[in-house]
Amino acid sequence: MRRIPTGIKGLDELIEGGFVEGDAILIVGGPGTGKTTFVSQFLYTGASQYNEPGIYISLEEPPEKIKRNMLRYGWNFENLERDGKAKMIWSDPTTIKSFVETMSTSIRDKIEEINAKRLVIDSITVFLMFLGATYKARKELFELITNLNKLGCTTLLTAEIPHGENKLTLLGIEEFVADGIIKLDMIRVGVSFRRSLTVLKMRGTRHDMKIHPFDITEKGIVIYPAEELLVR
Repeated sequence: MRRIPTGIKGLDELIEGGFVEGDAILIVGGPGTGKTTFVSQFLYTGASQYNEPGIYISLEEPPEKIKRNMLRYGWNFENLERDGKAKMIWSDPTTIKSFVETMSTSIRDKIEEINAKRLVIDSITVFLMFLGATYKARKELFELITNLNKLGCTTLLTAEIPHGENKLTLLGIEEFVADGIIKLDMIRVGVSFRRSLTVLKMRGTRHDMKIHPFDITEKGIVIYPAEELLVR
């Protein structure tokens, strides 16, 4: 299996060198845990350092706002788009069926246009909220992941952890469909909180399962694989 470097400092050491090429990885976490920064770093580093162009599909924030916020880390997505190394797209989450159907048409065309190797969808929680926790939602989600696997890109999908519920995702089935799950969290340490990362699942990979701290620095996310956090 070919592995691709994630572009997230410290992560590759936890997952045998990187993501398996072509897999769909779920990035789950609550508000403020760094999900958008995580997937943006994956996309930007892939295009700027590893010659792997990428496409960012936002179902939440307008691309202009994401581009503006990512400039604080020195990630200029405008330049990448100008050079044909990235595309940032906003998709209307109310047209869910249309979005799923176009995965094999218009999205494929955009992938071929820049020879994209990386894909981000942020977030599938918005996608599922408009469908409700129904059989239809489960069917559409399965169809989405199936279509993504046919595109040939390594894909990251973000999802919100439901507040006050003892499950990782809205439907509770997203984690079974995805090839991997990375959980971002905020853990209380003394009188403050510390961001943490845990690799809960990674098919075909002997991965670390400890809770590791990470920081969001001026250059993006840095994970500390040699450090562990204890949850009491």
